Amino acid sequence: MKKIKVKRRYIVLLIFLIIVLFIRHVAWASLWYSLYFYPFFSWCLSYTSRFWAFSLGDLFIAISVTVLVSAWGIRRLLNRRNRISKKKLLGYEVEYLLWIYVWFYLSWGINYSQPNFYKRAKVNAAPYSEAAFRSFVDDYVHDLNVSYCPVKGKHTETVRREVLAAYRKMGKGFGINPPGEDAPPVKRMMFPRLISSVGVTGYMGPFFAEYNLNSDLLPINYPFTYAHEFSHWLGITNESEANLYAYFACTHSRVRSVRYSGYFSILGYVLSNARRIYKPAEYKNLRSSILPQIRYQYDVDNAYWRGKYSTIIGGAQDYIYDFYLRNNNMPSGLQSYSEVINLILSCRANKTNKYLNE
Repeated sequence: MKKIKVKRRYIVLLIFLIIVLFIRHVAWASLWYSLYFYPFFSWCLSYTSRFWAFSLGDLFIAISVTVLVSAWGIRRLLNRRNRISKKKLLGYEVEYLLWIYVWFYLSWGINYSQPNFYKRAKVNAAPYSEAAFRSFVDDYVHDLNVSYCPVKGKHTETVRREVLAAYRKMGKGFGINPPGEDAPPVKRMMFPRLISSVGVTGYMGPFFAEYNLNSDLLPINYPFTYAHEFSHWLGITNESEANLYAYFACTHSRVRSVRYSGYFSILGYVLSNARRIYKPAEYKNLRSSILPQIRYQYDVDNAYWRGKYSTIIGGAQDYIYDFYLRNNNMPSGLQSYSEVINLILSCRANKTNKYLNE
C-alpha cells in the first residue's frame, strides 16, 4: 500500500489553524489572548514596522493580490513542459490564503472574540430612553458650542501626546490595555486617493500592527480619527466602542482643538438619532441651537468627503466590509458605528465605573 507523504508545512499550518479556531471560540482563551498575548505580539510587530514611514501592511496586501492574480497569467505564458497544473496552482493559492488567515487572526483578529465593552468596563447596558437621549443632547450641544475653536492645523505631536495620556488614564478601568510611555508612529497610506473614494479616513493594519490615517483628513477630523484608530491598535475591534473611546479621549483633553474634534466628530450620529425622535419643529430648533460656525463646518466637511466618494467603488467596499464585520462577532455590521450614542447613554447612566465617576 502506497504511503501518503504529508509535507511538514501542512502539519504546521493545520496546527496553527486549530490554535486560531480554538482561541476564537473559547471565551477564556480569547480573553487571555487580548490581555496578555496581543499586547506583547503587537508591540513586537510595531517595533519591526516603525522604521518605515509607509504602511507595510498596504505593501504586503498589494504584493499578495498582484501575485495571486498574475500567477494565472504567467502560467499561460509558459510552455506545456514548464507549466504548472491548474489544480496545483489553485492548491498553492489556497494554502497561501490560509497562512494569511492565520497571520491576520493571531496578529490582531482574535480580538473580535473578546468580551464586549459592557463586560470589560463593568457598565450596565441602559435600556433606551427618549428622556435620557434628550438630556444628553442638551448637554452635548452646550459642550459642543463651548468647545468651538477654529482648527487650522493637524498638530500631530500634540494630538499624539494628548491621546496617549487619555488612554493611559482610562486604562484597565475602561476595559482596555493601557499603552506605554510611547506609541508607534502613524503610518501613511499607500493609496489615499483610493481609500478616500470608499469613504475611509483610517484603518488598522493587522499584519504589522500599524494604524494608518488618510492624508486627506481635514484638521478637524484628525484628533478623533487618530484616537479611534489608536484604540484599534490597543485591541478594540468594535467600531462603536472605538468611537466611544475616541470621544472620551478627545473630550477629556486639555487642548481645546482636540476637545472640539471629539464633540464635532459625533455630531452626525447625534443629528441622525435626533431626526428619528424629534418632531420637525424640534429638530429645526436643535439645529438652530448649534453655533452657525459649527453648522457651516459640518456642511463643508460632509461636502468635502462626498466629493471624494465613489458610489460604485464605495458601495462595493461597504457591502464587503459589512459582510466582514457581521462574520466577526459584529452582527449589526456597518450600523455598529452609530451605536456609539447607545454606549454614551449607558455610560451616563452608570454609577459603578470608577473612571466615569471621578
